[in-house]
Formats: sequence, structure tokens, C-alpha cells
Amino acid sequence: MAHSLTKPDYRTINRFRTEQMGKLLPKLFEEMIHQLIEQKHITMENYFLDGTKIEANANKYTFVWKKATTKFEATLQKKIDEVYQEIQSITDNEEQELHVQDEMSELTAEQKLTQIEEVLVKKVTEETKAIQEETDAVIRKEKRRALSPFKKLLRVVNEDFRPRLVKYQQQNVLFGDRNSYSKTDTDATFMRMKEDHMNNGQLKPGYNIQMATENQFVLFYTVHQRPTDTRCFKPHLEALKNTSLPFPKNVIADAGYGSEENYIYSLDEQFESLIPYNTFLTEQKRSYKKRYSSCE
Repeated sequence: MAHSLTKPDYRTINRFRTEQMGKLLPKLFEEMIHQLIEQKHITMENYFLDGTKIEANANKYTFVWKKATTKFEATLQKKIDEVYQEIQSITDNEEQELHVQDEMSELTAEQKLTQIEEVLVKKVTEETKAIQEETDAVIRKEKRRALSPFKKLLRVVNEDFRPRLVKYQQQNVLFGDRNSYSKTDTDATFMRMKEDHMNNGQLKPGYNIQMATENQFVLFYTVHQRPTDTRCFKPHLEALKNTSLPFPKNVIADAGYGSEENYIYSLDEQFESLIPYNTFLTEQKRSYKKRYSSCE
């Protein structure tokens, strides 16, 4: 008699991988490092740090740029203000008073839209009732024509301005301190990869992996959304401090980590940072020395 095999659903596997293994693996990794220290394979005194970029499994044409979002949001803000002025103009022509707050500049875009919507809804409701009660067909037609701009503005507010404002607000939350993200993998940031087959410097969605080694053993690693190693130095070491692993005495890295902020951080945290500044290797070249020695 054949027995049917029960196969786990992919959701079950993914939930185990992300929820269970996601919590367990870092602890196992730390325990492994402690074992390596006890067996004297490593000391955690010399911390050799380097980074590499890994391309995300995301469409490279699904980018969203912070600069563009900021520009579009400013344009929307200007249009919201223009709608407010247009409402004021229409009501002034009709010699009617709409109780709209004068100090609109102190309100947020959301508050402005809410206030404009309230005014328009009240206006449309009152005028619609008046049109229904009007018996003269000519006057009724004129009132419909006069009400048309208000209806149009109300439709623009609800179907265009408000959805766009919500979209831009959501995008700003996703950006954080980044300049871009991918629509199909919002955690991925667009950055230049080391492998550039097209040789055109194309930006691709990816992650910056920071990894430290000693005696060919991986000591610690972190995943970053920042494209430059310079800005990953401090967050990486701060993450290390939050583990049970010992903090290194010496951190060795290439010139990609050289910055005033990182040098000051190493002094504040009282560890040695063996990191050359950005132009160190260039200044060692004979051509550089010859060019600048002739200027003295």
C-alpha cells in the first residue's frame, strides 16, 4: 500500500527560516566564535574589516529616487496652495464667506487638504440642495454651472492630491536616510557593484555586506543599506558591541573607511584604527611626489 508523503507548505518553510532560524543563527554564530577563542584559533584582538556589495533579487528598473520624490512633493504642495487660492477667488467673486483658516502656511499638507475638503463638501452639499429645490429651469442650470468648479476641485483633492500625498509620505518612510530604494525589494538600495559587465557604472539594487576576519575565520558580519564603506564603519562596530563577543583592540581596514568621523570614533571608543586616509596610496606614488615637490 503506497503511503502519501506530506510536504511542508512553502509558507511553513519560510516562516521557520525567518522567525525561528533568524533568531537562532546569530546566537549559534556567537557561540562558535567563543569556541574558536577558547581553542586559541583566534584572539579577536586584530579585526580585519572589509565590505562587499551583493546585488539584490530585485528588478533593476524599479528604482525610486529621494530627490525625485522631494521634487514631486514640493510641486504637489504648490498645487494644494493654488487650490486654496482658487477657492478663495471663487468665493470672493460670489461675495460669500468660506471659513477657511488664513494662516495656511502653518498647516501641514494633510491639514490643508482636510480643511479644503471640508469647505468644498459643505459648499457642494448646500448648493446641490438649493438646485434641487429650485423650480426655474434656467436658474437651476446657472447654479449647476456655478457649482461645477467646486465639484471639480473636490474630485481633484480626493482622487489626485490625497493619494499622491499618501504615496510620497510612504516613500519618505521607506527612504529613511537613503537616497533610493527598489519597488520590488524596498530594503535594497541602488548602488554601484564591483562587477560591472556593461562598464557603464550602472546602479543596481543591492546591499553592502561588512565582514571581519582573523586567521581566515569570519568574526562578525552586518548587512547595510548604505553604499559606501565609510558610513558603515561605525554602525558595524556598534552592532558588534551589542553582542557577547569581545571588542577588538585593533581594527584594520582599507582607505575606503578613512574619514574624520571614523578616526574620531576610534579615539572616543579607545581602540586602534589602522586605516589610511583616502589619498594615502596616491601620495606614495612617484608621480605625485614629483608633481608636488616641484611646486614647493
